[in-house]
Amino acid sequence: MGYHFNVKFVSRGKGESLVAKGAYHARDKFREERTGETKDYTYKADRPVNSFVFVDKKHGAELQGNESLLNAIDGSETQINSQTGLNFTAALPKELTDEERARMVRDFGREEFFRKGIPAVAHIHAPHQAPAPAEHAEDEPPTDNGNHHAHFLAGLRTLGADGRFGEKHITWDNYSERLDQWREKWADLGARYLEKAGHTVEADRWRYGHLTNPEQKQKALERGDDEWAEIKSHEATTHRGPAADAMEKKGQQTERGNIHRDTEQSRRNNAALKVELAEIQKAIAAYERQWQDAVAQAAIEKEKIERRFVEPQPERGTLPAPLQQPPPPAPQLGRTAGEIRLAYTLTRTGQQFANALEDRGLILANTTAADAERLNKWEAQRMKEQERELQDYQKYRAGELVVVNQHGDVYKLSRSNTGDDAKARAEHLKDIDRAALLSVTAAQSAMQQFRQDRREEKEAARADYYRPEQPPEELTGAAAKILLAHYRSDSARSFAAALAEKGIALAITTKEDAEQSQSAAAAAFMKGSYAPVYREGEILAITDRATVYRLNERTTGSTFGDMQRYLRTLDTSKLQGLAAIKQMMDDRAAERGGGGRSIFAQRGGNREQDILDRTERRTMENERAANTPREIQHTVLDRATRRTLANERAQRPRNTRDS
Repeated sequence: MGYHFNVKFVSRGKGESLVAKGAYHARDKFREERTGETKDYTYKADRPVNSFVFVDKKHGAELQGNESLLNAIDGSETQINSQTGLNFTAALPKELTDEERARMVRDFGREEFFRKGIPAVAHIHAPHQAPAPAEHAEDEPPTDNGNHHAHFLAGLRTLGADGRFGEKHITWDNYSERLDQWREKWADLGARYLEKAGHTVEADRWRYGHLTNPEQKQKALERGDDEWAEIKSHEATTHRGPAADAMEKKGQQTERGNIHRDTEQSRRNNAALKVELAEIQKAIAAYERQWQDAVAQAAIEKEKIERRFVEPQPERGTLPAPLQQPPPPAPQLGRTAGEIRLAYTLTRTGQQFANALEDRGLILANTTAADAERLNKWEAQRMKEQERELQDYQKYRAGELVVVNQHGDVYKLSRSNTGDDAKARAEHLKDIDRAALLSVTAAQSAMQQFRQDRREEKEAARADYYRPEQPPEELTGAAAKILLAHYRSDSARSFAAALAEKGIALAITTKEDAEQSQSAAAAAFMKGSYAPVYREGEILAITDRATVYRLNERTTGSTFGDMQRYLRTLDTSKLQGLAAIKQMMDDRAAERGGGGRSIFAQRGGNREQDILDRTERRTMENERAANTPREIQHTVLDRATRRTLANERAQRPRNTRDS
């Protein structure tokens, strides 16, 4: 089932009850206060997927429930044969998700009922698996079980600010006009959601679903959708209804079923004839193309022959015609102005223009008197600062339509960003409902909240982006220290501090460092060995032995690019270059080793001196551990003591018999 939208009056004169229909749609148990009867449909298993109530909360919590609101609407009509409400049945696109269908119903109800003060309720149902009861058979769409559908129940009177019902907003006099507007609104809304979901073909078909079949066929041919044009050219079948469907499933033929089968057979015959006709037309088109190609080739040959004998010569004393001046360049529009121009050019009505702006992250707002006063004061102050003060300068006027972008900037609609003058622009936007538009202040507040939400989302994503799930256990030495420091840190600053506690410093590669690494790598390549190449601006980790470690997925658990972006939050102006940090580590090692060149810079140095240096370093670590709390001591002496106790415990007898 494709597009379907139907609206009927709920009339007491026909024995219909608004409360009963509400209970059936909600699959609930409601009591009708006017008659005292109870309507119970809780036995039905197909519960609504979503439910909505379109009433302002200022009227109190009592009217926020389906039962109380429908009884209030029903009670506003006092005559015994009154029409009490409107019953909408509308199909929903099956290509959308449940969330997208819910947003579509909520948008329609908010624009057509809530903002106009019309109380209404809505329910979304999944495709039916069983026929409806006889008293509610008219409430259901055609029974092909293919689409979700929505039911709206709306009052005929508006609900005022004082909580009382006013005059009727719809009667038999304006029913046809309002029905056409609702059907077109539903088609446009469904097409927008299908386009956002990426279903372009289905969106084009849904957009013209409110038209008649011949009109839909013509639209399909204009956009080249031959398949849909073929479908819309079929003869319409007769709706059998739930009772006839049930009898047909039991094998009993009905009059409506026979008519339906005859129509289907006629469709098949017409389809076969159309296939034959298409083949004939294709052959005729091929012959026509061959004939046109032959005529074109003959014309080319004729022109070649004429050009050989006739060579026009320019007259003496005449100058060649001046070259045509190129057209002036089009004005360069900014991003927001360009989006406004594009949205205005691609739409035909004011409501479509507002929707297109919303799809591009812009809001069409209505300037109130307070907005105009505030914006004009700001504009006057800006011009005063630029020494361009004018008397009685009013740039913004109340009732004017403006566009607010995501930064809160206000753009007036002008010839430059719409391409039309004021008169043509007013004709283009005449059908827009200004009461449904936000004010400039409200639009700027909404954009400010939008930017704040985006910042919070980015900060939350950045906080959880770089931390590894679990550090691998196979790493040892400095690589394991770097990984644990990154895993236990919640920011780049704490990561640098944790590395410093472990005797590891961060360095940034300068231009000279990068050039030296390239030279060293080239020399190593000539000798048949390998040396790393560092890029300018790359952040590295240097151990107390002047060993350089790259911060990549092996040493940190995060990819190389992620770690470089993660560490950019540090103040890189305080980081020293690679050569400077290496020299600093060599100097520290020399101080610990008793003077002279550091053993860490001596590859293949004195082994005895290396042992003495390591012993002295362990002694310094033990002295430092003695001045720290017991629970954070991780020294070599503690590890050796624990290892000795474990060995002694393992050598003891395990039970009395062994002893």
